[in-house]
Amino acid sequence: MPTRAARLPSELPPSPHSPPPLQLRPIAALAAATAAAALTIAHHRPAFLAAQKRTADEATALEKKLLAGERKKRRKLEAAGIDYEFGGYEAAVAQREKKRKRAASA
Repeated sequence: MPTRAARLPSELPPSPHSPPPLQLRPIAALAAATAAAALTIAHHRPAFLAAQKRTADEATALEKKLLAGERKKRRKLEAAGIDYEFGGYEAAVAQREKKRKRAASA
């Protein structure tokens, strides 16, 4: 009985269910594409920027933005007649300030 020679995967015809072959791109092109894509997506911060520490000014601005959004949400709930209480960012800020005052007085 004749034996059949094993064929390499590259010699096999492509299956209709197989994924397309990987296309490798240079790293510089990938970084540029990632940065460009990050600019087009709303509220998206690339991982390499998100991992960086924020300055005090950036943290304060972000806190103000979050508090304003939360106040707006509370007003909408109140206008809709929904009685819903949640701590949210205001409670977190108040608790942090309370800890700071306690640490400063000690």
